[in-house]
Amino acid sequence: MEPRATGRRLLAVILACGGAWSGAGVVAGADPGEISRLECLGETAVPAAAVDGVQVGGLSSLAYDPELGRYWALSDDRAERGPVRAYRLRIDVSPTAGPAVAVEGYVELRLADRAGFGAGRVDPEGLALLQDGTFLVASEGVPRFEVRPFVRIFGRDGVEREALKLPARYSARSDRQAGVRDNLGFESAGVTTDGRWAFTAVESALIQDADEPSAERPSPSRILRFALPERRLDAEFVYLVDPLQEAPADARVNVSGVVDVLPLDGDHLLVLERAFALGVGPRVRLYLASLSEADDVHSIPALRGRLEGLTPARKELLLDVGGLGIVPDNLEGLAFGPDLPDGRRLLLLLADDNFAHPLQHSQLLAFALDRAAVEVHHIQGASHRSPLEGQWVRGVEGIVTASLRDRHGASGFWMEAEASRRDAEQATSEGLFVEWPRASGPQPGDRVRVQGAVVEAGAPPGLTTTRLRAAEVMVLGSGFDLPVPPALALLPPVVDDDGFSTFDPEHDAADLLESVEGMRVKVPSSQVVGPSESWGEVAVLPPATSGRFAATTAGGVLLPDSGAAPGPVLLGARLGPAPRAAVGDVMPELTGILDYAWNKYLVEVTHWPRLEIRPRAERLLPPDEAAPNGPPEAGRLVVATFNVLNLDPGDPPAKLEGLAGEIVDLLGAPDLVALQEVQDDSGPEDDGTVSADRTLGLLTEAIESAGGPAYHWRQLDPVDGREGGQPGGNIRVAYLFDPTRVEFPADGLERIGSSPSPGGRPCLAGTIRFAAETLSLVNCHLNSKQGDDPLYGLHVPAGRPSEVQRSAQAEVVARWVESRLSESPAARIVVLGDLNELPGRPAVERLEEAGLLDLMPEVPSADRYTFNYQGFSQVLDHVLVSPGIARGATVRVIHANADRPAAERASDHDPVVAGLCVSGACAGAEP
Repeated sequence: MEPRATGRRLLAVILACGGAWSGAGVVAGADPGEISRLECLGETAVPAAAVDGVQVGGLSSLAYDPELGRYWALSDDRAERGPVRAYRLRIDVSPTAGPAVAVEGYVELRLADRAGFGAGRVDPEGLALLQDGTFLVASEGVPRFEVRPFVRIFGRDGVEREALKLPARYSARSDRQAGVRDNLGFESAGVTTDGRWAFTAVESALIQDADEPSAERPSPSRILRFALPERRLDAEFVYLVDPLQEAPADARVNVSGVVDVLPLDGDHLLVLERAFALGVGPRVRLYLASLSEADDVHSIPALRGRLEGLTPARKELLLDVGGLGIVPDNLEGLAFGPDLPDGRRLLLLLADDNFAHPLQHSQLLAFALDRAAVEVHHIQGASHRSPLEGQWVRGVEGIVTASLRDRHGASGFWMEAEASRRDAEQATSEGLFVEWPRASGPQPGDRVRVQGAVVEAGAPPGLTTTRLRAAEVMVLGSGFDLPVPPALALLPPVVDDDGFSTFDPEHDAADLLESVEGMRVKVPSSQVVGPSESWGEVAVLPPATSGRFAATTAGGVLLPDSGAAPGPVLLGARLGPAPRAAVGDVMPELTGILDYAWNKYLVEVTHWPRLEIRPRAERLLPPDEAAPNGPPEAGRLVVATFNVLNLDPGDPPAKLEGLAGEIVDLLGAPDLVALQEVQDDSGPEDDGTVSADRTLGLLTEAIESAGGPAYHWRQLDPVDGREGGQPGGNIRVAYLFDPTRVEFPADGLERIGSSPSPGGRPCLAGTIRFAAETLSLVNCHLNSKQGDDPLYGLHVPAGRPSEVQRSAQAEVVARWVESRLSESPAARIVVLGDLNELPGRPAVERLEEAGLLDLMPEVPSADRYTFNYQGFSQVLDHVLVSPGIARGATVRVIHANADRPAAERASDHDPVVAGLCVSGACAGAEP
């Protein structure tokens, strides 16, 4: 058994003892079990208004009075703003409405002769109630006045009755050579419910014991235990206070110490530690401390130089307040209250506002403590959000199935419940991602026990991922078999059909995937329908789902007219690099972890199998359309549109060579090429550069080197930072043209929608002369789909807000077209480019309404796509023509990129090439 295993059962043993909880007792001999989770019921603040003419503030300790059903809060006022006093509070806590507090009055604490304390001659910090209702009060002492700390008993009337004797080492010396440090003496007081033991602790180490904590090391506080019936100090124990927080080097304040204790019995107590650093703020942690194996050091006046051979109190984290997303104030008080109506235990934390209201406030936090065991399926629940979201959970066990540390900063591991700890409910996942930022962590096959905060990672419009933000991870053993993964073969055909009102994995794909979130799953041998992307993602289509979608000639699937639907499974590569997969390849059976990230469900593959590669045939233009490097056809203008994927001079030579090769060898060196995503000469460097002469010069040189024509180019520089795309890149559209075939006056360019707005991307119109005829061209790169709802998101069906932007852009172009066709119905107009839109959607329909014909429907359906997104082949690039050149027009998509892995392609779009009859030489051709 590991050394700390006994400590993990520690609280269960403690609570089995009668009277272990303060307040309403626990039946002797019962075993209520370990604290398994803490739920924050809410927070409020004690009103700061004066009561009976005395300012409320400085509340540094809290105790429950079961006789009155009230709480007492001690003020640490040093008799400077009023008398030394304890306030009587009424605190009502509702599990649904949170805490409410009212100050009912106060009792003044006086010396035995009924005189008040002198101003500045006392520093009251700790308060506890004895069985007879009297007060046990601890004072830190005031070293500058050499006023020693004390632990004294006061009657219900507030008058001192007696003092507990303290050793001389707890002095308060103004020379600071020994004793307590200023403001770091007795900050706490606690009494067991049986009245047998009383406790206090020095907030930080005595001067003769050790230095204060540093960022590298803890520091020894002393916990004092008094035998109350005998009124004597029984023992002292070393308690190691956590190291300081990481703080700016020039931080003038950085402290850490024990601020309250809450005894469970004579050997066990809850310890509240608080740290504060300027520039960082407070850190508040609650620990369970065991004294049963610690050395008694009451006979050692000075610990300095003797700590190495001593056994300190064992401490175990129960709660990190900040880990729940709560911003703690100066929390110092700790008290149990009566049981809540649902049987859970009430725990309250109270903050000292330092009389600095409203900059600080007397924060009151209420927690419900539960003792029922928490399993992974309790955390996941039959829901997309955890029923324990925002709670602190402990003792959660499982087998580590994969560990993660990726380039995006994610760090942690997945764990899955063992068979004996699972429930019978198929809707609740048995897997969970545990955030663990440390460089080292558990490995697959380790059995672990974890504690921390349950969080939901993610934001609208996406769904969230249930995670455990761990504060502690304990490895219980290694070499365990990993759980058997269920098969992920057939998804329901709809994402969700009830607005997420019912969790229904049988009928809703989103619910089915959620029901195995964080679990190992098996994906059967499947065909690749989405090539491996630069970030490693691959899309496959399990055989059971293949019949839902129309197939492409390459082996992919076409996006349905209704939009994306469940079917393709996305494979992620955060746990290992993916193979270079092309559409049509076969991915053998594999196993991975079902995760939700970047607004999509992915199977993060743990071990990639050997890919079955299918032949990848090149798709060349037929000789009758445009023979590469052959004689041009009189009267037929060959145009192409090509998104060149953020082309800039910093791209590797292979990309320029690839683009040039496609334009020359696959497109047949068209007379004119409309380019999109051409970046400025400094690429993504945001340095004010807007010119793209070097970018286009390098491309045209590469084309000429590949055997193509000496293209010229036309473009207009955008306004810096206003065209969208990669920051600093200043993408724009541009034209390449063969000057031996096409006349393109430099002054014939016009922006359509030329009042630039951020990301507005106006289209670029130009006038050319070909075969003695005039044509108008409009090159467009309409706004992207960024911002649209994901397939698996909160909104079903997925919303398309970006359509509004594209429709507005298309409206401007449509009006431009309509004005020219109204003047000359036979006008030759071509609108082409990356419209980022599907056929039949509003932006394309509006251009057709203006009198243009979209040529893309002429492409055979199995080849009608220019882009692949998450496994769906789809049309984003278009060529639309006016009636004057529609007859005899031909069009073809060159599938050089969309089906290929990112490492083997020059762009992520396929180019589209069209042959247009401009003059009478081909006027008789059939449309």
